[in-house]
Amino acid sequence: MPSDPTDAFRRLVELTERLRSPEGCAWDRAQTVETIRPHLVEEFHEVLEAMDVRDSGKLRDELGD
Repeated sequence: MPSDPTDAFRRLVELTERLRSPEGCAWDRAQTVETIRPHLVEEFHEVLEAMDVRDSGKLRDELGD
């Protein structure tokens, strides 16, 4: 994991650009703010559940989603 938050954010932006590019993922290209919202809400609840049970492995996995 990068120690520099700026580098980590840059890598996230690059990944997003690649996934949404014509050579990337069709599902990612099709997403809009409206279509992604339900998925974000569900993932957020899964993160909270991992925090509640103090399961760092599950938390790491959920944050990766």
